[in-house]
Amino acid sequence: AISYIADVYWKKIPAEKNLMKLALFLGFFPQIMEGPISTYGQTAEAIFRCDPLRLENLSSGAVRILWGLFKKIVIADRLYTLVQAVFDNHENFGGVIVFIAATAYTAQLYMEFSGCIDIVIGNNHKKDLPELLKQYEMEKSGHTEYAMEDINRTKEYEELHLTKPGDHTRAYIKVQDGCNQFCTYCIIPYARGRVRSRQTKDVLEEVRDLAGNGYKEVVLTGIHLSSYGIDFDGQRHLLDLIKEVHKVEGIERIRLGSLEPGIITEEFAKELSEMPKVCPHFHLSLQSGCDATLKRMNRKYTSGEYYDRCQILRKYFDHPALTTDVIVGFPGETEEEFEASYAFVDRVDFYETHIFKYSKREGTKAAVMDGQIDEKIKGERSARMIALGERKKKAYEDSFIGKEVEVLFEERAQIEGKAVMTGHTKEYMKIALETEKNISNCIVKVRIENHSQIIR
Repeated sequence: AISYIADVYWKKIPAEKNLMKLALFLGFFPQIMEGPISTYGQTAEAIFRCDPLRLENLSSGAVRILWGLFKKIVIADRLYTLVQAVFDNHENFGGVIVFIAATAYTAQLYMEFSGCIDIVIGNNHKKDLPELLKQYEMEKSGHTEYAMEDINRTKEYEELHLTKPGDHTRAYIKVQDGCNQFCTYCIIPYARGRVRSRQTKDVLEEVRDLAGNGYKEVVLTGIHLSSYGIDFDGQRHLLDLIKEVHKVEGIERIRLGSLEPGIITEEFAKELSEMPKVCPHFHLSLQSGCDATLKRMNRKYTSGEYYDRCQILRKYFDHPALTTDVIVGFPGETEEEFEASYAFVDRVDFYETHIFKYSKREGTKAAVMDGQIDEKIKGERSARMIALGERKKKAYEDSFIGKEVEVLFEERAQIEGKAVMTGHTKEYMKIALETEKNISNCIVKVRIENHSQIIR
């Protein structure tokens, strides 16, 4: 099926044409993003074995859509807007349009715009897309093909195996899907279903393949990574998976995706610190530094508990990079609550703070809460938090000036007319080294002499 798709949909497209024979639409929500390389690009590569497009610096508040052969990006603020655009222009595509319905809501959207969509599949059937496309092309029936199921009832983890992601040094490996947390602002549990963990042996097989292809760093990701293994026999957890990945020869760095604060215990941090491949870079979801707001969000911790978890990490790791997410303008957030959240973020001293203005997600409890905040106020609060985050980031980076760090170099660049190689430290600071040599995929010790070496 993969060979068929390559022959029919890739090789026969005139190079001068912008309109593609195949338009693959993956409608996802912001929480799925796990780093500078999009999970969607890797999903596409796993389905079709083609090089994924690098999707960097996309607006976190938008629905991300891969449009046609992964060469052109369309960003829609609302999925409805995107589907309307497809409906208005579907005759121009001249081929198959696939709609991946993550929720019952998106399936209903399909019914409204059914005239422009040829194949509808559920979020857990992406692996079946090549065969469905082949079947559709062979039958030419004019009827829509379906592969749907209730995502909230399935316990199957959809296996999509990667060997060569688009990045040539770092590979993002999804090990878990779904979420059981039901935060009041989040649609993920409805869109992605309950927690489903990938079998350890399958993860290790992929890691070994990647190591065999020269990759030195893997990033373990998931919708709710901290829940890895809870759907197994109760004896396997994320820490056990990390230990197994740590044994794989050729892998020199293990980076973790977003973690819930509750997973950070003395035992967890101590055992991580004893594994030299684990990067001292931890993203702990905060969302708010005010306890009253956290309660309305249905977060499972207080600000005090969160702070204690940060201190545990700092106890076992030397100057770790702690990063987080913060939502401003959550329904009911008073000026006093915002100030409490602001003061807490100031106190923790994060390396990076990703700020999001609250936006409604239909079907969530927060969408119908009283006390919705005016957009102007959200903007003002966001600007203050962003400015605070920038000051904290610079202070953290400045603390490395005069120190020697290990950098995994990735690519060539030109900075102020000088040839440099750029790469990342274990803390995920991006560093430039002036050199004519190609040291891509090499780990080199670099002394940071001044702030200009740190790329922001």
